[in-house]
Amino acid sequence: MEFTDNGSCFVCGKANPSGLRLDFSISNGHASATYLPDKTHQGYRDILHGGLISTLIDEATVKAASSLGIKAITVEICVRFKTPLMIGERCMVEASAKPVRGRLIEGVAMVRKMDGTIVAEGPFRLYLSGSPFPGYFFINKILLQDTQKITYQPVNNKAGWKLQKEKRKDYRKVGHYLLLLRFHCCWSHLLLNKHGNTHNYG
Repeated sequence: MEFTDNGSCFVCGKANPSGLRLDFSISNGHASATYLPDKTHQGYRDILHGGLISTLIDEATVKAASSLGIKAITVEICVRFKTPLMIGERCMVEASAKPVRGRLIEGVAMVRKMDGTIVAEGPFRLYLSGSPFPGYFFINKILLQDTQKITYQPVNNKAGWKLQKEKRKDYRKVGHYLLLLRFHCCWSHLLLNKHGNTHNYG
């Protein structure tokens, strides 16, 4: 399934006349934006609807992932409500995200009042639907899956550190993957230079 941004997102889309049209600041796995609730967003009288608070958090999580140069979709958010936010009371929504393994991204998000009082917060999980740089999934498979079978143990000699392997075949498998990784990275570098791509994927 293709996920395309057509500018009509309820939270940030500028082409959505009924949306919130929030402007997010994003950088290095972090996203934040301010929001001023109006009376059309209330649940109980003069109190911002809890579902809208969850929506703000959901949007911030995806924006945090996008700051890493990747496109992700929400898998799970757990919102813990701390205190009500009143209509007309400005707030800040924030999220921080980082890749953890394979296609999975995790982090925490919150909505807080401008004085720092937490309105709602909780952890989240996202699923990567795009690649941040050529070979991302290939590299993650090597570094985060197969190499989990290899452990490092200190030894009291000049060697310093040595590989302790559970099975010899696992060691050979990782070695083969690393050789393929070196070839893949060189190929990606040449391909990017060929097409004049100077984008910084770091």
